[in-house]
Amino acid sequence: MGQEKIADFLALAFQSLTHRRLRSFLTIVGIFIGIATVVALLALGQGLQDTIQGEFNKLGADKITVLGYNGLAATPFVSATTAKPISETDRKAIERIRGVDVAGGILYKSVGTSFKRETLSAFAIGVPTDGSQDVFEETQFGNLLEGRHLRDGDKNKVVIGFRVHDGAFARLVNLGDTLEVDGTAMQVVGVYDTLGNDIDDNSIYLPLDAMREQFDEPELLSMILVRVQDGTAINDVALRIEDKLRKLKNQDVGEETFSVSTPEQLTEQFNTVFGVVTFVLVGIAAISLVVGGIGIMNTMYTAILERTKEIGILKAVGAKNADIATLFLMESGMLGLVGGVAGVILGAGLSKIAEVAIQQAAFSNFHASLGLELVAGALAFSFVVGGLSGLMPARAAATLNPVDALRYE
Repeated sequence: MGQEKIADFLALAFQSLTHRRLRSFLTIVGIFIGIATVVALLALGQGLQDTIQGEFNKLGADKITVLGYNGLAATPFVSATTAKPISETDRKAIERIRGVDVAGGILYKSVGTSFKRETLSAFAIGVPTDGSQDVFEETQFGNLLEGRHLRDGDKNKVVIGFRVHDGAFARLVNLGDTLEVDGTAMQVVGVYDTLGNDIDDNSIYLPLDAMREQFDEPELLSMILVRVQDGTAINDVALRIEDKLRKLKNQDVGEETFSVSTPEQLTEQFNTVFGVVTFVLVGIAAISLVVGGIGIMNTMYTAILERTKEIGILKAVGAKNADIATLFLMESGMLGLVGGVAGVILGAGLSKIAEVAIQQAAFSNFHASLGLELVAGALAFSFVVGGLSGLMPARAAATLNPVDALRYE
């Protein structure tokens, strides 16, 4: 088929669609809603995946995380709810394992915090100030915006997250100011730069020993972060830690009240869960594409009835069945493509709105990922949906008897 004929068919298809503007618009609604939903979900999903991957990368390839596990979840807040929580005894045992460079413990508590007679709920995080402090400064914390880190021997001193410094209270909390943490007055000696998530940015960091004394928790830990020695296989060390903790807690395989994870395992677990969630959400959104495809099919059958005589004239002047089929396929494909363009624009707008909301609510470093591949794939998919929806109508138009078509009124 020559280029001139293709251009003529495209012109005819475009003329037909623009001649019936309202019908064309109503037909593509189903397509662009479906495409918009898919584009927005995938853009937000990829952005979330990139953000979480960035958080995992902060751990570094030589870090192992030990958390409490209650059969449903493994988080720093689970340890106190388990029958046998992770403890300082566990940390000391882990530090003696072959291949472990340093093991540091951390303790999370939800506390009431007051400043200038204004009170709110925040997280108090007890961090080590001994030789294991640097393993947390490499991973958990950001850069200091001002002030200094906590030091061994600090008492009633705190370093605050960025949101506690600016945003949590009506007034700025600056260096030298006094916060009341669970009723105890503490002086601010440092401010961390934003880490991009609400938990860390709304946290108050205390020396671990001082926090244990204040809350009467001499043994409890919420998390143990382990750095392995250079040249040591991290998965081998993780297995040794698991074996050691099972013996300490007298637990069998599958009955653990703890979780030992490497960055690679965390990434794999997240990608598996995220992949299932994305598949389900996109599957639900694809239902509207099926509806849109049926709408295109219905529109094309209606167009055949309206243009039966026109089809007869085209055949009478020499148009072949393939030419008629191509004309209607182009029209249906064009309907799908226009719907795809509108859907991509709408989906991009929705993802950006959601991006701003997520940045305000939780992750300030979150960005929706609307890549060229996603846009091109969405447009190609919408065109294919339109084309496939027009196959049966195109075949019906192509097989019309020209004599009967010319007589049709």
